[in-house]
Amino acid sequence: MTDLSSQARAAAYEFEAKKHALRQTQDGGVSVTLNINPVDMPASLYQDAMGQRYAVVMVPIMDDETPRPTAIAAPVASSVTGAVEKPADVPAQKAERQPGPRRDWKELPYPQRAGIRCAEPAFHEFLAANYQHQWDEGAWHAGTHELAAAMALRAICGVSSRSLIKPGTEAAKIFDRMDDAYWLHTHGYGQQGERA
Repeated sequence: MTDLSSQARAAAYEFEAKKHALRQTQDGGVSVTLNINPVDMPASLYQDAMGQRYAVVMVPIMDDETPRPTAIAAPVASSVTGAVEKPADVPAQKAERQPGPRRDWKELPYPQRAGIRCAEPAFHEFLAANYQHQWDEGAWHAGTHELAAAMALRAICGVSSRSLIKPGTEAAKIFDRMDDAYWLHTHGYGQQGERA
């Protein structure tokens, strides 16, 4: 690895985050606050010293995990006031998100389905009952239920991040089998599909 891009790839932290806040600092800089799900938080980021500098690349994604089209011009800082101004040719965004048509469960991206399942208390119970070796009872009792579910799900699927569960992978096949068994379980069917 001699070129800069290869070095950057090797040192990169990869995670999904949501923009939480944006404000101007008194020295004229901009402070951006990102929320990261504890399950996706890179351990190395905890270890970096305060004041550590980063080269940042952010790709806005849509609900289906694909990159958002970049046709919208970026805001620019005014050379006179330093305030961030919206370019004149960009229409104002609606403050309220309009719901789209409801999609079939199997049409949702795997990471989104995994995240939804990990938030369901019934899924926690299903994992604890059916995947005892992967279930962390300590995390559950510590009150981090979603974290315990995400940890178990990643262990079951053999991935380090839910974002690595992708169509056509072994992790996706394992997730589908587990999700199907969970559906049968929540609808009163046994392992072989017989009504309990």
